[in-house]
Amino acid sequence: MGSDVNEFLTKTRMNGYDLNIQDISETFVYGMREGLAGRKSSLRMLPAYIEPGRSVPKDKRVIVLDAGGTNFRVATLAFDESGTAKIENFQRYAMPGIKETITAREFFETVAEWIEPLLEISRTIGFCFSYPAQTTPGRDGVLLSMTKEVSITGAEGFAVGVEINKALVSRGQKPANFIVINDTVACMLGGMTAADGKYDGYIGFILGTGTNTCYIEKNENIRKLPSAVRKSGGSMVVNLESGNYNGIHQGSADEYLDQKSNDTGRQQLEKMVSGVYFGKILLRTVKEACQKPFNLFSSEFIKRLLMIDKFAMPDIDFFCENPNAGGFFDDLLCGNNNDKDVLMDIIDSLYERAARITAVQIAGILKQSGGGQIASRPVCVVAEGTFFYKSKTFRAKLDLIIKEFLPREMGLHAELTKVEDATLTGAAVAALSTDN
Repeated sequence: MGSDVNEFLTKTRMNGYDLNIQDISETFVYGMREGLAGRKSSLRMLPAYIEPGRSVPKDKRVIVLDAGGTNFRVATLAFDESGTAKIENFQRYAMPGIKETITAREFFETVAEWIEPLLEISRTIGFCFSYPAQTTPGRDGVLLSMTKEVSITGAEGFAVGVEINKALVSRGQKPANFIVINDTVACMLGGMTAADGKYDGYIGFILGTGTNTCYIEKNENIRKLPSAVRKSGGSMVVNLESGNYNGIHQGSADEYLDQKSNDTGRQQLEKMVSGVYFGKILLRTVKEACQKPFNLFSSEFIKRLLMIDKFAMPDIDFFCENPNAGGFFDDLLCGNNNDKDVLMDIIDSLYERAARITAVQIAGILKQSGGGQIASRPVCVVAEGTFFYKSKTFRAKLDLIIKEFLPREMGLHAELTKVEDATLTGAAVAALSTDN
């Protein structure tokens, strides 16, 4: 990285190489423990009321839903005798509220319309819901907030399953049995079905449109649970809602983006790293680099930049992998090698920052859970999300930290893994293995 770029990124607090994983992970653990105790914390530490590892009946079909940051998926799923998930009746829709603002009632009625044709197959529904929601002991989800720039008004405080059932009843249907879980929880449960037993624990990790993590915690450590539950022993999945963590200092571009977002003051970590925000953060950082006193780009580049209103993730990744092969950024740079070097340095630093922030979450969970202390028994990080899998530059940086830095510097061992259709599979596991 050029010295001028390094100085600019440091002064604007956007330098990924300035983030100390060890120090920040310590404050992250503190936030986890405060959240588990029910004290004020930006880490909500939401109990999922799901005990991992319970048996799942075979050849029993359930409806599975997946409300993501971009798409809403609907299907039926059953596990055959070998434990393989069989997905049928699959449909993909645009996530309601992603293109235009809708009301909560419109959202629930739309979901009811989509699932109604499948109710003759099953009346048990596993719902992977990728937004902050407080899981109830009855395994419904009370919506806390809409995130990822999805705009559904008046939805906060509603129990998702209850409201969809109201919409079903209004359509002449009987209520269904909903099990609502977070996408990270679904991801982890789905990954556990394919695990080979060598792992010391599991973490669910999402990095796509948004980001979040979950893990398995001993009930005795979840101080906000009723004492009877804590004393009963056992463990359950805890959803951190780590996208809301505010213990990492924002840079100038972060502050600007936060003020322009639909949920100012919330989801600070998510806005630093996830796919729906990364291109916006990069564009704002580049614009700041064009300004005085930095003046890091040529006047011709600045003129062309004025006509640009967004940087798309596929274009960013293509440029990183093929800086001389044409495309959006090649047209923007028009052959100016100095501009290209500066832009590449900025992108590199922001990807480094995203990788380190991700590692902070993983390291913090490993410290709190006590897992991954032995190299031969790593913790399995079941990962999902388009950002995570499609950005080769980010993935290479994160792999380096997980495989080399964490073991060498912190004595922590984790292994990243992917399971096909993990969120749909996990939603089915939750629905099939939960007592109702």
